[in-house]
Amino acid sequence: MKSLAPVKRLLETGDIKGSLTFLSSYIKPYWRSYCCLLFILIVDVFLILLFAWLMQHITDSAVNGDFKELKTLFTVGLIALVVTGIVDYFDSYLRTYTVSHVKKDLRRQLFERFLSIPYASFEKNHSGKLLSHLTNDIDKIHGAVGGVLLNLVRLPILVTSIFVYLVLLNWQLSLLFIVLAPLTIISGIVFGKQMRDRNRLIHKQVEDMHITLNDSFAGNMVLRTFSLESLFLRRFQQSSDELLHSEMKEASIRSWFSTAANMAGTMSFFITLGLGAFLVTHGQITIGVLLAFVSLMQRLVYPLTSLAEQWGSFQRSIAAVERIMEAMHEKPEMNLKDHINPPVRMKRMIEFRNLDFHYQKNDELFQNFSLKVPAGKVTALVGPSGAGKSTLFHLLQRVYQPHSGNIFFDDLDVYAMSINQQRSYFSYVPQDTFLFSGTIEENIAFGRIGASRLEIIEAAKKANAHQFIVELKGGYDTEVGERGSRLSGGQKQRIAIARAILRDAPILLLDEATSALDNESERLVQEAIERLMEGRTTIMIAHRLSTIRNADHIVVINKGEVVEQGSHVELIQSGRMYANLYNNNGMRVAQ
Repeated sequence: MKSLAPVKRLLETGDIKGSLTFLSSYIKPYWRSYCCLLFILIVDVFLILLFAWLMQHITDSAVNGDFKELKTLFTVGLIALVVTGIVDYFDSYLRTYTVSHVKKDLRRQLFERFLSIPYASFEKNHSGKLLSHLTNDIDKIHGAVGGVLLNLVRLPILVTSIFVYLVLLNWQLSLLFIVLAPLTIISGIVFGKQMRDRNRLIHKQVEDMHITLNDSFAGNMVLRTFSLESLFLRRFQQSSDELLHSEMKEASIRSWFSTAANMAGTMSFFITLGLGAFLVTHGQITIGVLLAFVSLMQRLVYPLTSLAEQWGSFQRSIAAVERIMEAMHEKPEMNLKDHINPPVRMKRMIEFRNLDFHYQKNDELFQNFSLKVPAGKVTALVGPSGAGKSTLFHLLQRVYQPHSGNIFFDDLDVYAMSINQQRSYFSYVPQDTFLFSGTIEENIAFGRIGASRLEIIEAAKKANAHQFIVELKGGYDTEVGERGSRLSGGQKQRIAIARAILRDAPILLLDEATSALDNESERLVQEAIERLMEGRTTIMIAHRLSTIRNADHIVVINKGEVVEQGSHVELIQSGRMYANLYNNNGMRVAQ
């Protein structure tokens, strides 16, 4: 049995059934188009047999001098040509229609899955890998949902039909097919397995290339600052060389098979022609039968060799489908279509109650963590890097899930809400402001979809952004560039504040919102933040203690624990951790 192991590996087809079951839900909505294609397929097979029949009878009629019969046969032939043209048009159109729609639906659902999976799972994947799934892998599935799949159905029908017709013409010559068919089919299965294995590697190499490109574009400023152009060029060249090597190996496999298939077709032609000529000279068949037989034999050999090649293409597509299935394996944590009710402003507090959370096992960040944040007040979170301040923001917005414990808005358990509902309670102004490609107006409007132009302008005015916006050549229609690259840091942050103002959520999260700005920008941003904080429960993170000295409530966190809390004056007088942080940063200001 061990001696058969290599053969079994060559014939292994993998979980094709699982891949087709996965695709069936995307194919099903277009079943009418697939039924039409199946009907066209049957008509096409009929036309092939009809043209062979016409060739036989036209030749025999010409030899016999039966011009009346020739006239009738040519009329039938012209009608068949018109029908063939119509069938070819609808076949091409419907194939494109079905494949494009299936790919569109799958691409949309894959993107939706990426948006709805837990963030902890999302961040484990490089953005270049996700992009490769949405582009390269989706584009490669056409063989499993379109032309190749239909050909895998069409070719066996065509082969069977032609073989039956050949037997009716001359059973002795048909024996040649019985010898040829098994060899072709077995070689096709082996070829398909090798193509599938090779294409798994190619898909992975394309993914690696996307990762390198994505890193070089997203981190282009760092790349230039550290003179890393040559390093990234070498990385890209290495990825390109590896991909080229794999593609040439694939081409070599495909070329060997194509050469063998062409030789088999040529040999079958000469053998059939020779045997047929022998039968013609002995009066066992007519010249018309010989021409029809040779023509159909070529039609028969081509489908057999093509069947194996199509099987290889199908395997390439299945390799892409397997990667998509793997990408969609992660279960979503939210339904993007959940209804969201307007958030209710809190009357008492946000409460973290007995939270346990860790990023890695045996490395607890929070253990039995509890904290009460008063409603309608400004609460500042202070502590060294890694203390857990940003993690609290993530837990509040359910970016991460605690391993135990609860969070309450007044007496409402947030885990009784949908994730979308919980996040509707927050406006968020991060330190590293992210602007989407598009206009300034579009970026502010993300705060509340459907907001009017007047509401957007009003939010910009409150954020001290309106003045610089109208001074730009395009005004609110100015394109911000990738990640807001055409705007300064202060301008981007004021647009982010305008977005938060427009959202008008009851809870405001500020993540070091005034760091890395010049004095004038910081003044404008601080004024905008003060307007934004009015009437809201505000939680602020800042390493620059000067920005939080006027907070109503200051919470000092260290190593996942609340070590002290109170007002600025109270904590300075206590002489503990807050006072040390304040003094070490050299930010003594008038109290």
